[in-house]
Amino acid sequence: MLDPLRKLTKPAIMCLVDENLYEIAVELFADVLANYSRFLHKDDFSLFYSLFSSEWAHERYERLVRGDYDFDSIQFGLFMLAFGDATVQDLTQKAGADIQCQQLLSGLCGLLGAEGFAVNEDKIFVPALEFWNTYVEALIDFTYSADGGHPSWFSAAKEYVMQAIQKCLYKIQFPPQDIFNTWDSVDRTGFKDARRDVGDLLQQFHIIMGIPILNVFIDSTRQAILNGNWIGLEASMYCLAQYPDCIKDDEERDEYLHQIFDPSLFSLFTSSQIEVPVRTSQTFLTLLRGYSDYFERHTANLPAVLNISFAGTGSPALAKTASSTIVDLCSNCRNILVPELDAFLEQFGSMALSSLDGSIKERIMEGIASIIQAIEDDKSKIDPLDRLLSFIEADSEQCLRLLSLASSVLAQDVGNAPEVSNNYNMACDIGLTALRCLGSVGKGLLVPTDKPVDLEKTTTKSPFWTTGEGSIVQQRIIIMMNRIYDALRDRGDIVEAAYHVFRWGFRELEPGPFVFSADTVAQFLLKADSQTPRLGMVIGTACSLLSSHNTGHRIDGVADVLLNWIAQLLHNLGGKSEASLRPCRLP
Repeated sequence: MLDPLRKLTKPAIMCLVDENLYEIAVELFADVLANYSRFLHKDDFSLFYSLFSSEWAHERYERLVRGDYDFDSIQFGLFMLAFGDATVQDLTQKAGADIQCQQLLSGLCGLLGAEGFAVNEDKIFVPALEFWNTYVEALIDFTYSADGGHPSWFSAAKEYVMQAIQKCLYKIQFPPQDIFNTWDSVDRTGFKDARRDVGDLLQQFHIIMGIPILNVFIDSTRQAILNGNWIGLEASMYCLAQYPDCIKDDEERDEYLHQIFDPSLFSLFTSSQIEVPVRTSQTFLTLLRGYSDYFERHTANLPAVLNISFAGTGSPALAKTASSTIVDLCSNCRNILVPELDAFLEQFGSMALSSLDGSIKERIMEGIASIIQAIEDDKSKIDPLDRLLSFIEADSEQCLRLLSLASSVLAQDVGNAPEVSNNYNMACDIGLTALRCLGSVGKGLLVPTDKPVDLEKTTTKSPFWTTGEGSIVQQRIIIMMNRIYDALRDRGDIVEAAYHVFRWGFRELEPGPFVFSADTVAQFLLKADSQTPRLGMVIGTACSLLSSHNTGHRIDGVADVLLNWIAQLLHNLGGKSEASLRPCRLP
């Protein structure tokens, strides 16, 4: 049925070189190539190859890569990319032999290097990047379908990808901050998305290249350091930060990481004489975080890494990234850092905690708690835990003072509503931070998942944390939770944060500071009634409690109390709509 239509293909292709018919012709063939390339015959593809080699195509291509992003130029680029997608099998297998395929691949690679900043000015970079991701996927398919070894054309195909990556390395460099700030939110987001797409390409290509791909970015990092090129350094480190998961099991891993974490790199971020751009510092901290386990094996640079990370918490722009890096470093290097625990607590205490963002405090406390977890003797954990909890206790006291002050002002002067509101809102924020910090400490104290578990162990669990010396710590935690919760129980975020603290203990197999008795958790759960916000989360906590005791020690009495409590809740909620009951359904 399509044969009569196919007779018109060649005349239609020739319409591409007609200025009056170009626009509709190029859109037509881009659509056909992208969606139904089987419609075209082998002769049609040969004609396209000849067309791309013509002076007409060369002129349009040059116009595009030199920064002409008018509609006609963009359409030509999309036409090229659609043809590349339709012939991707040929472009991989003939990359080393066919001159037409080589010319087209060089052109498609050149689209990644068109002039202008990606997304904001260069409108062809993202579509070109999508093609190269498709090209790498085709190479991966050949890698896993080949019966031992690679075909002769494989090396040539990889070389074109390497050229594309070099283009991307330059293209993902951030523009100067004053220029980037003039972009609208769509372009800024689009540029960052394009960088993530480049990261996907790098990770995909690693499947083929293996760990030697890192050499590209190690070399570009060194070159950027020599030239004082901060933007280039940031882009190179961003690329290196894409590989932690890819290379974690590679035997040669540390040989390459030695080259990445070279003294010349550290000297830039530890020197007081050098002012490093914020974005470059952010990416360096992200790089440290990704390879934090490396510093467990090679501790020489660990003090410098921690100093850089803690210094970053003093900068609003770096604090979030720096605190996340601290968590990962402390978690991975916990056993090594135990002797330095006092120094960590002192440094944390010397920080301006009142001005530190709540989320930053949470992360740093989680990191310190993970070091406490590494202490072998439970009794030796009490003192550092007390010191850590004292910071949270100070927040809880301030929260209650502000609430008391708000109540006092309200009783004395009903007209001073702004002051009351301000004190109340501050109290809520501080109380929420205190509860979340407790949750972070509980998370940090979790036994690492990679620690071996003795499934045949039958020894009686120690009562140290529930009725022994450690019970003082548990009592202190539960008192803080009760006081904040009782004062602010009408707020959903407070309710959620409080019950989230218990959930870390449910995950533990051994007793610990946050592994509360079933009776203690149940008493807290019974505070909730049908008016409690986020009731579904509260009931979910009750379910988690029962699930955590489904083997071993039975808690039939607690289960009976909780079932009666839930039945009463459901009875009280009986008059409400189905939508209001849905969040409370038991799993």
